[in-house]
Amino acid sequence: MTFTADSTKKQGGQIISYAGKYNVEITDAVYSVSKSSGNEMVTITYKVLDGTEAENIIPYDMLIDDRADDVPGATKTFFAYKKINSFLVDGLGLADGTPFELKDAKTLLVGKRLSVNTTWRENEFNGKKSWRANVSSYHTMLQGGSEPNTDKPRPEATDSGTSNQGNAFGSPQNGNGAFGAPSNNNNAFGGSNAFGSPASMPTDNDQPPANFGAQQPQQDPFGNQGANFGGGFGQQ
Repeated sequence: MTFTADSTKKQGGQIISYAGKYNVEITDAVYSVSKSSGNEMVTITYKVLDGTEAENIIPYDMLIDDRADDVPGATKTFFAYKKINSFLVDGLGLADGTPFELKDAKTLLVGKRLSVNTTWRENEFNGKKSWRANVSSYHTMLQGGSEPNTDKPRPEATDSGTSNQGNAFGSPQNGNGAFGAPSNNNNAFGGSNAFGSPASMPTDNDQPPANFGAQQPQQDPFGNQGANFGGGFGQQ
């Protein structure tokens, strides 16, 4: 039987190929505590919902609560916790004063939809340089659909002549077939991840928590409407 190629029905799973603006759904949100600073943080994974990058992912968006560092006389100039406020207010539409427990992130966030703007950020770990998709801002859903910026593809690694772009089966796109040899088996932030693309160290210099991707017990921090955010988080 003849098979007809169809670009609208591709298997997803690889990291996005272009920077841009994307309608996304949160597919995972993992809570952990930084070993180095003691700060609470959440690692979020997004799936693109539409357009040419549909079903592809934007992994390792780190939300870090460093409010304890924001004290009079602090020499620190950038505070990561402000990104959490942008995520909650600009992306999910929460009103001021709405409580949010980071430890309940999986229960509260998985399945929520928003849009994100992405750029590329170079990362070096264990002597290897790679480029990660960096979420720069959060917004409500784009009515006109996702907008990949084809003028800004993922840059190539600076320490090799092969592209960082990988396919869903763990092979670099260097001429091998989709079921070619796996990439180097480095850790999740130094080499290739489960999706075949290099991933980066989180901004708080921690590896993903040991339970990354594991299901957490369902919790109801907002009373009887916990999963619905007590009315503060409407479905998009």
